[in-house]
Order: sequence, then structure tokens, then C-alpha cells
Amino acid sequence: MTDTKQIALSIVIPVYNGELFISDCLESAQVACQKFTAATGGATEIICIDDGSKDNSIEVIESQFKDITLLRNETNLGFAPTCNRGLAVASGEYLYLLNQDTRSRPESLVTLYNKLCSDPRLGIVGPKFVGFDGHLQSECRSLPTYSNVFYEFTGLARLFANSQKIASWRLRWFDHLSEMFVEQPMGAAMLFRRSLLEEIGALDESFPIFFNDVDWSRRILAAGYVNLYCPTAVVEHFIGSATKPQKPKMVLESHRALYRYFKKWQPTDGILSKLTLFIWRIGLSAAGTLRAWYWTLRG
Repeated sequence: MTDTKQIALSIVIPVYNGELFISDCLESAQVACQKFTAATGGATEIICIDDGSKDNSIEVIESQFKDITLLRNETNLGFAPTCNRGLAVASGEYLYLLNQDTRSRPESLVTLYNKLCSDPRLGIVGPKFVGFDGHLQSECRSLPTYSNVFYEFTGLARLFANSQKIASWRLRWFDHLSEMFVEQPMGAAMLFRRSLLEEIGALDESFPIFFNDVDWSRRILAAGYVNLYCPTAVVEHFIGSATKPQKPKMVLESHRALYRYFKKWQPTDGILSKLTLFIWRIGLSAAGTLRAWYWTLRG
């Protein structure tokens, strides 16, 4: 076993019902770690935290990956608490949060590391994501505001996709082929220094599933850092492996999380903000009622 004092980089992977993906994720992460060690001389570790999986995720990890640290939550705590538990036991100077539904290209980790080391201003460095079919995923974001969410929900952002003002939240005008500072890289793979975590704190667990990465990105920027999208590092990603089986519930949870984000960060003294929150509150209440009726009728 590697002496933890010598570990340079820790990969932290939250796992929830990931049986179909976790083997590819861990095998590719191990190859990326080997490339990292060969390039830098630094040792690595991989930590998986199972968040109450009901499939055979644990059995797959235990049987196929003996050198990986596996932690288990007794109950399903959510994404943010699970990530925080892994980060709390990680030993590396550099930390890499990675989703279970990813396949790391061999040189991706070295590329992200070299980029992060090149500039002390950098908070998060994130890769380019492509689907398992190779299709580009345009997932960088700006931090949400009332106005740009309004543009998205009304379809104006699609209609004026080249406008850096109207299409600013989802960066619809950005081709994701060039390196660029972005407010929020996609949270499925984020490399950062341990010192950053110690300075700004862990993920906010009041956002257990969605928008914890958005909140964390905002705190990073507020601390004076910048986040970087690095397209020369490529990670394959199957979006929503843990959430798609529960899509109606997850859509509702996503909107609740965005509502909480606005309540935490955005002032509510303007007409637009008050109107948005009022409509949102009604919508969430109605959606919750419909969901309850659905499960009652189904059951």
C-alpha cells in the first residue's frame, strides 16, 4: 500500500446505483493515474463512496478493484454529503471529484494537472466532455441570474443563441472547442488544490443533489480565483446515470435547488426577482402535489 504521505493526487468518486458504469469508470481512472505517476512521479489514490446503492455496485468494486478505498454510507445521503465524506479522508495535495458515469481518456488527468499547476489563480480546472458516442457535450455555464434563467425558460436563449447576454447562462454561443475562463465548469470532473478546499470549505450540503457545484463555483470566484475549461483534456460522460431512472423526482429537485440557490445568493428587492420567486413557489407546490397524486394512483 502506498504511504499516504507520498500521495500527490486523490480521485474521489461518489457511487449510487452505478453497477453499469463503475467498472469502466475505475478502469479508465486507473489508467489515467498510471499516466499521471509516469509524468509527475506522484502517487495517486482512488476513493469510492457508496451512497446506499440498491444494485451490485459494491460487489463490483470489491471483486474487481482490490486497491481502491471503498467507503459506505449507511443510508442515501445525497451527492454533496457523499463527496464531502470522500474529500475528508483524501490524502492528496490535488483533489479530483469524478462522477461514476465517466470514462477518463488516458492523458486527461495529466493535462488537467499541468494546466492547474501553470497558474496559481486557478480554482477548478475542468475537461471537455463528450458522450460515450463521442458527441460533444456543451455543459459549461455562467452563474445563474433571474434574467438569464428567464431567457432560458421562455425560449429566448435558443432564439438568440449567439447573444452573449441573452444566451449567457448555458453559454449557447460558446463552441466548447477553445480554452476559456468560465464561471462554472461541469461538475462531473473537477480538479483543484487541497488548499482551495481548506480555504473556501466543502460542498454546501443544503444542496444535496443539484446546484452544489454551482454554489461551490460561486464561492471559488468570490475568493478571488478563476475557473478554467480545458478542452485538451477529454472525459467521456453518460449524463444522468443516477438521476434518469427517477427523472420526474429529479426535475422537481433540480428546480427546488435552483430556488434555494437564488434565495441564498440573489437579492430579492427587484420586481423581477420577487415575481420569479412567487411563480416558482407556486410551481413547485403544484409539481409536488401532482407527483404525490401520481405515486398514489400508481401504488
